[in-house]
Amino acid sequence: MNITKLDLAIRVAKRLDKPASEMRLTVDSIIDEIMIVLTEGHRIELRGFGVFKTKTRKSRKARNPRTGEAVQVPSYVAPLFKFSRDGQKVFDNKLADRVATSVPAYSSKSKSKAKKKTPVVEPETAPSSTVISAENFSPV
Repeated sequence: MNITKLDLAIRVAKRLDKPASEMRLTVDSIIDEIMIVLTEGHRIELRGFGVFKTKTRKSRKARNPRTGEAVQVPSYVAPLFKFSRDGQKVFDNKLADRVATSVPAYSSKSKSKAKKKTPVVEPETAPSSTVISAENFSPV
């Protein structure tokens, strides 16, 4: 389930018993302010949650996967987020709870499509000719 800004505003509004329209403006304002501060090159530290910061990536050589042509990728600034230790602990505990109670990622159908085993030929029943030619070769 994905949460949009509107969903987040509605959840905060319910928690604070405020109108959703007011919280939508608040959420939009906070996100806008985070973007402005990051574009100015500053770091945002939210204690107990995490840190927003930017990192300058170096220019590098890369390849176009379609043509194989070498391309120069210019340096750029990338936004980063890192959980605080407390935030990471909460996240890890919730994730561990979800994994313990969740349905396995693979269905039983995927297990039934396992490779068929080829029968093992005993040395006594093996043909005396060990040379394989195109005429007597069978991949199955």
